[in-house]
Amino acid sequence: MTFKNGKPYIRLACALLASAGVQTTFAQLVNTNFDTGGYAVSQCVANSGTPTPPAISGTLATGWQDNTCWKNAPSSSITYKLDTSSKYAGTASLSIKSTNVTPQLWAPFTMKNGKSYTATAYMRADTAQEVVIQLRLAGPPYTAYGLASKTLGTGWTKVTLTADAPVTSADVQAGLFVIPKVPGNIWLDSVTVTEGAATANTITRTGQSIGKTYFGLHNHRDVRWPDLGGAQGADRMWDGEGVQLRDIFPTSDLTKANWTAFDARIALAKQNGADLIMTLGGNMPSWASSDPTGQEVSCSLYTTKHDINGNPIRGTGVGEGAPPKDRTVWQNMVKAVVKRANGAIKYWEIWNEPYVCAMFNQRRPTDYTKYLVTLASDAYSIIKTNSSLTVLSPTLYTYKLDFVDEYLSQGGGSYADIIAIHAYDEYLDQLLVGAGGNGAANAPELLFVKEHGVNNLKNILARYNLTSKAIWNTESGYLASSNVDGTSNDTKGAPYVARHLLLASIAGLDRSYYYAWDQGGTSVTLGRETTSGNGVYVKTDAGTAYQSMAKWLTGTKIVSVSTSDVAGQPWVVKLSRTATGTTEYIVWNPMGTSVSYTPVAGMSYSSSLLGSKTALPAGTAVSVNGWPQLLTSY
Repeated sequence: MTFKNGKPYIRLACALLASAGVQTTFAQLVNTNFDTGGYAVSQCVANSGTPTPPAISGTLATGWQDNTCWKNAPSSSITYKLDTSSKYAGTASLSIKSTNVTPQLWAPFTMKNGKSYTATAYMRADTAQEVVIQLRLAGPPYTAYGLASKTLGTGWTKVTLTADAPVTSADVQAGLFVIPKVPGNIWLDSVTVTEGAATANTITRTGQSIGKTYFGLHNHRDVRWPDLGGAQGADRMWDGEGVQLRDIFPTSDLTKANWTAFDARIALAKQNGADLIMTLGGNMPSWASSDPTGQEVSCSLYTTKHDINGNPIRGTGVGEGAPPKDRTVWQNMVKAVVKRANGAIKYWEIWNEPYVCAMFNQRRPTDYTKYLVTLASDAYSIIKTNSSLTVLSPTLYTYKLDFVDEYLSQGGGSYADIIAIHAYDEYLDQLLVGAGGNGAANAPELLFVKEHGVNNLKNILARYNLTSKAIWNTESGYLASSNVDGTSNDTKGAPYVARHLLLASIAGLDRSYYYAWDQGGTSVTLGRETTSGNGVYVKTDAGTAYQSMAKWLTGTKIVSVSTSDVAGQPWVVKLSRTATGTTEYIVWNPMGTSVSYTPVAGMSYSSSLLGSKTALPAGTAVSVNGWPQLLTSY
């Protein structure tokens, strides 16, 4: 994990596949019962990166590979065996015994363009043990399209997961991965991977109406309401100065709470006709934290002061991302803020990004994921004493599906009316520079459509009967640099901001909150200070693009979506404006290059994200690039 502009910046960095013994031919995996023999597994080869890899021995079933040699793990071993004494069906199972290292086992197969896949496996362990199973890419960026985590016991347990393969110009090399969370002894049997129909008809959502509250935002320091022409309909109070639990409750004496900024934020939102989300956990007072000295990995994300060497000074935001030290402290703070809001805050989010804090993200032996469910239950009971209030889950992450599955498997979905997610374009490192692989012209399209970022989350929600709950993206944006030299370029980011808003709705999300109006630094920000530190923010081109897209979409219904893969063909979204019944179109080329497009008859004008409007002669083609245009008859 690295950090940029004070925010956690997560890179998808799964393990490189071990070169030893990896097959270069990928075949479809079906009906593996471990009954047809195997081969002697290859020993790991030490190198400068892994001077002491695990000692691998035994027999692996045909079609399976060990993928643990990349780990530097002294005094560790993994033994594979075709075990005829313990089996679910047939004549043998695969025994996997590991010491001082968590093994990775995988079976390669080919994922075909846009197809759906279902994997099933039967597993057991000699003691309670959690295992994660993934359907994921075999190569960078190792995206897990489907995932299930399961705590095994001594009896055979069935594990099932589904995945929608990416929409690509070619099939992709993938694999079924079996990854125990801790060393131990497990058995695997009766594994199948089956291919279903193409998912093309489920990639995009149509028929939804879009209202003003879809367009959310974050405001950190600017004491004024963002200057977006009234486009903003929702405000998430996260990271706002003075409105976090650590700001409100500077000491353990809750009677000495500081409500000044909290009350002002509520009044400002009411004045501007926007509803509010209050995020409860994630910015805890250090005195209330179970990690008050900041010892746990990534649980002190928002320290406010640093020494001359850049190290956080203890006592200034340390441990705020960690769980509270006890439930009573948590309950009392939640009761206090809910009472103070007195119904003026309708939406309450349990926790911000718990998956980045090691205490939440490592279930054993402390099982803090289960504790998070308990905290959610406590807060839910308190908030729902007012039946008009709505509870959002802790924010889940589209590229951290193992945490999603673990949290929901503990019953977390019972304490949320809405599923909250964070959907940054981190699959592509959020970079817009397009250099060295750090960026792509079609970043939003990959996240929301081609990579099925929302669809595969929904596959996990379906496993827990949660598909009826709305999904809100309560944080999104572009936190990294826009230019190769590391400097910001809000104009370059403008079309990405607009497309992200549009595509999130098409992908099935019911709200999108951009981060942020006043983010600053090298991020793509909607408002930027006229002089560093003066607190006076003016709208950037990215802010204008946000405002334009909100204006284009508010009060419309999405009728149809065309996501062409044909070179030279733009993407087209057909809209129906509710108030007038008129038909409008938004067109752009995800790859950014200019292509020719002939508008539908009757479309007489083209409006740009930056506010210009151009007449279109009938039957005349227009040039379309990465900047969306709105085509209208008026």
